[in-house]
Amino acid sequence: AKNLEFTGADGVMSAEGILNDPALFVEALGEKGLADEELHELREYSADKVNLALEYLDLVKTHPATVRTVVFHTRRMLKKELEQFQLMQDCISCGSVEEVEEIVKRVRTYRENPDQFTFDAAKAKAEKEKLQRKKEEEGKRKRYEERMMRKAKREGKDL
Repeated sequence: AKNLEFTGADGVMSAEGILNDPALFVEALGEKGLADEELHELREYSADKVNLALEYLDLVKTHPATVRTVVFHTRRMLKKELEQFQLMQDCISCGSVEEVEEIVKRVRTYRENPDQFTFDAAKAKAEKEKLQRKKEEEGKRKRYEERMMRKAKREGKDL
């Protein structure tokens, strides 16, 4: 609210932040006059990112988005949970909104019934190896970019 007053803007946009924390603006509702009881209920509901992910998926059914976008958003909202229950790759592999919804429901099931989740050491090892390969590739790309920047400087080209 202070930013809006200071800048005179009509609104605030949040891209990355809202994906990491879909309830980012819940507290601002209290400033807008939402009753304490309603705000308390909303805080409790929105503290559970699985609730928010399922709500997002319901909205996608009304306002369609590509599966790739849905997977990306869901991964951002539930990164910790998907990693905890070794479901990140399953989520990435989804081919439909319904499949993503099943993964999110599985997160809820595992969280509510931890005995139903079985840690897969082989899957964890494969994920660790994949992450290592990704880091190596990123390092190669960074070194290539640095070489190209040095070359451009030598040749007097603008960066």
